[in-house]
Amino acid sequence: FYSVELAEKNSLSKATSFNNIALVYHVKEDYIKAINFFKLSISEEEMLDKPSLSHCMSVNVNIGGCYVKVGQLEEAFDIFSKTLKQCEQEEEFRIMIQCLKGLALVFLEKGDYKNAEICLKKAIKLSSFIDYRVHMVEILIILSDLYQKIKNHRDQFSTLKKALKLAERAHRQKVVLVLEALKAFHLDRMNYKEVGSTLRRILALKEAAFEKEKKEKLLYLQNMFESKQKDKLILQEHAFQQKLEVKQRRLKAALAEQKAMDLHLKSLQLQLSPHFIFNTLQSIQSFIFEKDPIQASDYLAKFASLMRAILNASRQGALSLFEEQQLLSQYLDLEQKRFSNQFAYKIEMDENLPVDEFMIPSLLLQPFVENAIIHGVSGLKNGEIRVVFRKFGKNLYVHVLDNGRGRKASKSLKNKKNTGNSTALKIMTERAVLSKDSIHYNFDFKIKDRRFKRKVQGTHVVLRIEPKEKSLV
Repeated sequence: FYSVELAEKNSLSKATSFNNIALVYHVKEDYIKAINFFKLSISEEEMLDKPSLSHCMSVNVNIGGCYVKVGQLEEAFDIFSKTLKQCEQEEEFRIMIQCLKGLALVFLEKGDYKNAEICLKKAIKLSSFIDYRVHMVEILIILSDLYQKIKNHRDQFSTLKKALKLAERAHRQKVVLVLEALKAFHLDRMNYKEVGSTLRRILALKEAAFEKEKKEKLLYLQNMFESKQKDKLILQEHAFQQKLEVKQRRLKAALAEQKAMDLHLKSLQLQLSPHFIFNTLQSIQSFIFEKDPIQASDYLAKFASLMRAILNASRQGALSLFEEQQLLSQYLDLEQKRFSNQFAYKIEMDENLPVDEFMIPSLLLQPFVENAIIHGVSGLKNGEIRVVFRKFGKNLYVHVLDNGRGRKASKSLKNKKNTGNSTALKIMTERAVLSKDSIHYNFDFKIKDRRFKRKVQGTHVVLRIEPKEKSLV
């Protein structure tokens, strides 16, 4: 605004000042104000003796982009179409490319994928013709998003590879952007090995950029010191330290994300353990040998349903309480049948719990329930397992209780059989520690003996889950 006042005092055009103000509002995502100032910029430019048509067309592209952001698609379509015709007449190829990209975004929002693809391919062809690579990477990423929407995974992957190759050769700052898109592609396809590899490359690039920026900043501070601007040096150093801390936290969060993914995969391996699958299939086989096709069919259907539920849960970072309850019921039904109804189970929910809205980390509870079966009630005639969900304040408490032999006796039996739950508990402990840095949730757990008149009468696991975002409450 100060630049506008200076322009008025010196009888200069305010077009550039209004344009710069609009760009600030655009960065702040206040698109309505941005549109108003972009229009003022065009009005000021058109009042000049020799207005710059190129400036007006470029600003119109920005206005169209703002219209897309606020959902005014028809207005965006009109301004992009009109500007595109002007660009064709004036042979403003670079602005033409931006218009085509804008039209593609409008068609994508409308679900018109055919026309969106046509616009994007025209933009790519034109960019290659004039060797305008600045926007090429972004256009290819938008095209890959289109292919993802129409489930054309082969073209989606090949487009991302082309974008990555172009970014590495001509626009290195866009490499991380393309790698993020590739990570999302592999994650959607459950290619966890490729996800890990891509994530490591992203971290390496970010760390290299961070080191480069740090060296440049240190050199700048050194020059400031040498020029004896000590007061400014102190302020700059303080700001740099704060920025350094922020970047270190981001780097730490990225590393935590990779470790969380590894633990998530290990949790899935726990729930799909060969021991559990073998025992289940052996039980199905016994029904077949006993010529009980109804029992065998029912058992097989429940087993298949559980496997599908576990695989679906593995793709999500969190499940609703309703989904978790359904998964546990399916698992306990199978185990109850496998152990010939040697134990009963019950899942209890607080009446005030919003089971469809409250989210908890996926692949979290089943290992504790499995331990209650294997190391608690297995071998008993009247075993009991209870899973209780209680809400206190904003926290959720999950209690897993059994009337089994207790921790000490279970540990003694484990040593004799050379089996145990140490791997599961280790993974759960690592996940609990890692959750302290999570932006979504924080959880911990305790395991203790249930006692009555100083006599051990089972085991009690208490999990406390603390949501950190409204989306999880």
